[in-house]
Amino acid sequence: MAGNEEDDQVKSAALDVLQSAWRDDRGYCLPNADVYPHMWLWDSCFHSIAWASLHDERGVVELGHALHKQFSNGFLPHMVYAGPNTVYRGPPSDVSCFTQPPVYSLAMTWAERPGLALRDDLPGKISLALSYFTTRRFRDGLAFVVHPWETGCDDSPRWDSWYGGSDWNATDWLVRDQELVASTQFSGDEGDAVWNAEFV
Repeated sequence: MAGNEEDDQVKSAALDVLQSAWRDDRGYCLPNADVYPHMWLWDSCFHSIAWASLHDERGVVELGHALHKQFSNGFLPHMVYAGPNTVYRGPPSDVSCFTQPPVYSLAMTWAERPGLALRDDLPGKISLALSYFTTRRFRDGLAFVVHPWETGCDDSPRWDSWYGGSDWNATDWLVRDQELVASTQFSGDEGDAVWNAEFV
């Protein structure tokens, strides 16, 4: 019985965290209201998984919002801006033109486990998002990314030697990130990032 009590305490604490970050007016959790007011693709997918684990319909709501700015070619922006954005991440003014690991497919699976009602369009949107990688982001049989932002390991030590040093300096890293954005090729039709000779 003690194990169940511990589980209940963990679930209650998790629910408190999610509820404190949830915004009804936006339909998603803010990762950090001060620093990250924007919607981030894989953050929202992980929130969706957490909501679904608690059998809460907000798991489906947040997943739907994570997919609502999908481009017609299947591309999913890694950020949907919730107000002014001061860092250039591609041609459109409302979203980033980079993506993130496809956690949305896992989020849909988690939402189905407790029997949450999926929106009818979710499976098709997720299938289209996954096919984006095989149609636009495959070369020599491998999927590729065009910027560290797309790896899920943004400013990780794994890039230290590539960035030219291991001393952390946020300003220098932002400059290098923006150099990479400047060297990125964006598609002419929708503006998604499709290649970067300096990074791929």
